[in-house]
Amino acid sequence: MTHTTTRLRTLVPLGFILMAIGFAIPGVSSQAFSQSAHSETRIHVTLIDFNIHPEHSTAKTGWVAFHAVNAGTTMHELVILRTDIQPDNLPRIAKTDKTGAITGYIVNEEAAAVKAIDEIEEFPAGTRKDKNVFLDPGRYVLFCNIPEHYDKGMYASLLVEE
Repeated sequence: MTHTTTRLRTLVPLGFILMAIGFAIPGVSSQAFSQSAHSETRIHVTLIDFNIHPEHSTAKTGWVAFHAVNAGTTMHELVILRTDIQPDNLPRIAKTDKTGAITGYIVNEEAAAVKAIDEIEEFPAGTRKDKNVFLDPGRYVLFCNIPEHYDKGMYASLLVEE
């Protein structure tokens, strides 16, 4: 009996210490620890050459599960950006190759008027990718940031409300 009591006296404080360390690690929040096995909102997003079609244009604050399907014929990606700028007027920058030649234009994800939240990196035609993201209330733009794809219309709005 004393061996079990001693073990509990050691393990219980150790558990509290590990929890405290977890909350103190930069980038780890209580939201990450409270995420349930399933997200509050699920949004299926179809990416086609050159359109993005989210199943919903609104979501509730909290965890959102994005299920992206590349139904196009080329590589695509899905960037989630928070901004009050109109979706068709995001700041852009030139994309260059190794020689310095401009290969096209992309959205400037580091501009002051936008906040890049997360992304599903490039994935090939005929495949799908999933991403769970915690979204606060606000206006978001979903878009493909492969050179020229945004300029060809690959963007959509998402409004997140409480």
